[in-house]
Amino acid sequence: MKTEKQTTTIKKNLNQIADFRVEAQKVERLSTKPTKSVYAITRMLARIDNAKPFKKYEERLAEVNQEIADVQVSFQATNSEGHLIYEDDECTIKKFTADNEKACRKQVVGINKEWTKEMEKLFEKEIELEPFIIEDESFLKSLTFKQIEAFRGFVIPENFEPTFED
Repeated sequence: MKTEKQTTTIKKNLNQIADFRVEAQKVERLSTKPTKSVYAITRMLARIDNAKPFKKYEERLAEVNQEIADVQVSFQATNSEGHLIYEDDECTIKKFTADNEKACRKQVVGINKEWTKEMEKLFEKEIELEPFIIEDESFLKSLTFKQIEAFRGFVIPENFEPTFED
């Protein structure tokens, strides 16, 4: 097994980072014993977490959720005393008049469309990370095609191509 200290960085977009995280967390969860390859994956996940690539996403998500809640409350039905009306005793299902519900949905759909466009652009943006490449033949041979695509450049060489040996 050979590990190599990288001095270069890689550029990956948030979609690629998300794919890596999903596959890496599966490997971590399924591993029963510590290995050098699992260590490399764990280190790369830590590097990603330290870079906080999803910070802007999380901040905008909180803002959008608050904006939607504000719109819903502005259209929510109230009683004669001005108290918000709910469909359930736990106050989780908001009650709307038919007209208000239609107007509320229209505004929420508009907010969601804007959010989707903004996130498509955000997820295409690349960030720089320092990879943690490991070249362990047994690890490389054990990877699925999905894992190879997700791990490429993060923990396995960017130019790695699987061989079809029995």
